[in-house]
This record gives sequence, structure tokens and C-alpha cells, in this order.
Amino acid sequence: MQSIATTRMRRMHAVAVWLVAALALAAHTSVVDASASSSALRSPGSAGHSALPAAPRQQPQRRRRRHHTQGDEAGRRFPPAVVTAAAAKHPAAKDAHGHHKMPLTTLVINVVADLCPHGMLPLAYGIAQGGPTGVVPAVALVGLFGFLSAYTMTVFAKLADQTGSNSISELWGKLLSEKTRWMADASVFSLCFGCCVFYSAFAGDIFGALTSAAGFTGPLGKRWAALGAVTVGCLLPLCLLEDISSLQFSSVLGVGGILYTVLFHVLRVSDGTYAVAGGALAKLLPAKALPSWPSPKFSLWAVNKGTLILVNMLCVAFLAHYNAINYYKELDHATEKRYTTAIAAGFGTSFAVFVAMMLLGYTLFGTTAQPLILNNFHRTQDVLATGARFATGLAITFAYPLMFAGLKASMFSLIDAAAGSSSSSSAAASKASGARKGKGKGAAAPGGASKQVKQAAVVAALSVITAIAFKCSEEDVSVVLGLVGSVLGCGVAYVLPGVLSLVHMRARKRGGLRNAPFDVVLAHVLVALGTIFGAMGVRETLASAGHSHH
Repeated sequence: MQSIATTRMRRMHAVAVWLVAALALAAHTSVVDASASSSALRSPGSAGHSALPAAPRQQPQRRRRRHHTQGDEAGRRFPPAVVTAAAAKHPAAKDAHGHHKMPLTTLVINVVADLCPHGMLPLAYGIAQGGPTGVVPAVALVGLFGFLSAYTMTVFAKLADQTGSNSISELWGKLLSEKTRWMADASVFSLCFGCCVFYSAFAGDIFGALTSAAGFTGPLGKRWAALGAVTVGCLLPLCLLEDISSLQFSSVLGVGGILYTVLFHVLRVSDGTYAVAGGALAKLLPAKALPSWPSPKFSLWAVNKGTLILVNMLCVAFLAHYNAINYYKELDHATEKRYTTAIAAGFGTSFAVFVAMMLLGYTLFGTTAQPLILNNFHRTQDVLATGARFATGLAITFAYPLMFAGLKASMFSLIDAAAGSSSSSSAAASKASGARKGKGKGAAAPGGASKQVKQAAVVAALSVITAIAFKCSEEDVSVVLGLVGSVLGCGVAYVLPGVLSLVHMRARKRGGLRNAPFDVVLAHVLVALGTIFGAMGVRETLASAGHSHH
């Protein structure tokens, strides 16, 4: 027995060493790829390609005339992207706003990597509550939220294209109020900040447990040391990248971790190691953690109070809207059809993963399924479960920069607004002083913050998030995340796109353009459902927190 334990410890030690190497390799490769593509664009003779030619000055005018003649078609499709010949040959080219272009498959991978790590783990717990919820309504709810969220992703992209906006806050400023656009940035920043804290805390729990199980002692075996190493060695370099398209390699690794976790659940369902009657690993679980089911084990149509918990989880499971506009801007040859295809593929794949994890987790553990289903598996004796925790940690780590990209965009917008306001005030004062002295020159033009300031802001934000995660586990921050996700998540994913669509459609109607009746009805439905789901989410989060304290 001692030799077996020693062999297992050595294997787990090897897994931990491979973990650090994989994280460092992913971060290094993504940074090198991003730097290489940037250098290729800057070097006229690199790899035998010429530098990108400047777009003709008259081209934007032609595009505006095309918008004018499209009439009602403008409301049903995006105008063709203006792409130079060189940019069409080289997908890594940048557009006028500095966005790298990524192919459709990369966008699909990024969407799956963005959604699945935080969405797939708690669904078995959600369906098990209160009875459980029937298979048909549970799967239908996953499909409903997937459809609504995918639709609102395309709404943000469509509105951004038609109004010439590059962010949610810019949309807010053009369609609602320029004076209050900071509220949109603050909402997205708060949402992404809370989610990043949860991701960091979750990563700390997983990697801390892995290093401890691998036999590391002293500071190296501490949770804070594992989280610090992952943050400095992997998260920081990835979060400093300027474009989402540069995260392709890390997103592929994240999707690989998601696939392993799903296949692990399939294996454990088929091999019966957690079966109550005779399961080899089930015998090692404490009595309160043994799988348990009501009779009958599955219900087809049941809906009960526990269904509200599943609804609350699904409200944020398909949340990736903080990147909706960036995804569209960085898509190569962006059109409505291409973007909708990518979003449908990404959300469709995530739907399949969510349904699989929900039903497999419930099949394995029934009503004892925990909010993080991997905690149900034996912590030391199930080596494949350790691999699943590592794979999930990998997926969480590589989804982190996608979440952080939304935080960066809103944070940079707030910083630019503050810098622009300060610069405008300084310029006005300088101009007035120069006029009194007979000098009208030397006033600095208003502008945004420098690149160095923004990089410092990224380091500061990541440091604060990591410091909070040092002190808190994922269970400690789950209540705050639940409230943030319920209020801001439903607001950003459902209410805001519905409101912006209604305002835009009213403006189109005043201009004599026709709006599709389906879009008008669905915009009203989104506002109503988002408000209801948000209120329900707050109620369920507070109720769950109250039960946990008792």
C-alpha cells in the first residue's frame, strides 16, 4: 500500500510540474504570436509581403452612400466590411480601429472557451434542486437562454455596425445619453471584475489542491503560492495582450480542458465506479456524499421551486456580452451572416456541453450533486478526477483573459474619458492664458490616456483581483457573484440590448424605415424577461445565502 501511495504521489507531482509548464508555454506562445503578427504588419519586407496599403480616402464615402440606398435592408443585414486587398490576404491585419482580424473558427473557439468553464459546472446541482426539474423543461430552459443570449450578442454587433460604435458604452452614448455613458462602462467593469474575482478564487482552489495533493510542502504547497504563480506566469501576460484574436492558442487549450471534463463524466457514468451498489469509489465517499435520487430517478415534465435555481444559473451561464462588439470588430470579413454563424456555432456547442454536464452530473450523484460538480468526486483516490480538476483549471485559466478583455475595454473607456476631460480643461486654461499673452499656440489636444497608463491599470486591476482571491475561496465570493450576475448580468445580456434596440428602431421609424415585427416584439420581451430574471436571481441568491448560514 505504501508503494502504491508513493507511486500515486509521484504521478501527481508529475501532473503538477506539467501544469506549470503548460501554463507558461501557453502564455509565452500567445504573446510571441501576437508580437510576431504585429511585427509582420510593421515590417514592409517581412516574409516576402508588402506593408498594408492605406485605404483610399473616398472609400468611407462610398460606404455611407451604400447605407443610404439600402433603405429597409439596413435593418436586416450588416453593410459589407470595408477591407483592403492586403487585409483580405492576411487575416492578421488590423482595421482602422486597431483590431486584429480572426477567422470564423477562432471566434467559435473563443466563444466556447468564454462560456463553458463557468457555465457547465453548477447545472447538475441546478436540475437536482426541489425534486428534480423534469428533463424536458430543463433542456428547454437551457435552449431558451442560449437562444436569447445568442440573439442579443448579434443585436449588440448589429447596432454597433449601424451606428459606427466600438463599445457598449459608445452605443449607450449615441442612442441614450452621452452624459451617462459612463454608467454602461461602470456596469460592464463591475460585472467583469466580479466574475474575474470568482475565476481567480476558483483557480486558487483548484491549483492549490493540486499542488498540495502532489506533495509540495511549505510555501510551495500553499493556495496563495499556486494562485500567485498562475497569475504572474500565465494570466498577466495573457491579460496584457491587446486583441482577443491573440488568445487563439490559449482558447484551444481551454476547449481541450472542457472536452476532457465532459468525457471524464461520460466514463464515470459508464464504468459504475460511483454506483451506490458496489461502486469501487462510491464506497470511499462519506455517507452524506453518497449518490441519492428520488423515485422515479428522472422526471420528464416536473417543474418546482428548484427550477428557479436552475433559471438563476442559466441567466449568467451564457454571458459573454461584454465581448460581443469586440468579437464582431475582430472577425475577418465581418458580415451579419458570418457573425451569426459563428455565434450560433459557439452557443450551440456550449448548449450541448451544458446539457451533457447537467444530465451526466445528475445521473452520477443525483440530489447530492454540489454547485461545483467536481467536488463530488473523491479528492485523492480518483486520479482521473484529479485530471478533470486540472483540465477545468486549465479551461478557467484560459477563459480568464476573455473575461478580462471585457473589463479592460470598459476600464480603458473610463480612463480615456477621465483623461480627455482633464486634457480638455487643461487645454482650455492654456488657451485662455495664451490669449492673454498674445499666444494661441501650445495647447495640447484632448486625447486618451497613454499606453503605459493603461498597462499600469491592467496590472493594478489584476493585482486587486488576485489580492481578494488570496483571502477568499470560490464559496466565499459566490454570494457577491450571484448578486452581480443577477443584476448586472441580466441587465447587460437582456435589458440593455432590448432598450437600445427599441430606441434605435424608433429612430428608424421616424426616418421612414420599416422594422421587422419579430425584432420589435422580441426587444420588449427581452426588457421584461431581463427585469424578471434579475429580480428572481437576487431573491434566490439571498435565500441560498441565508440557508448556508443556518
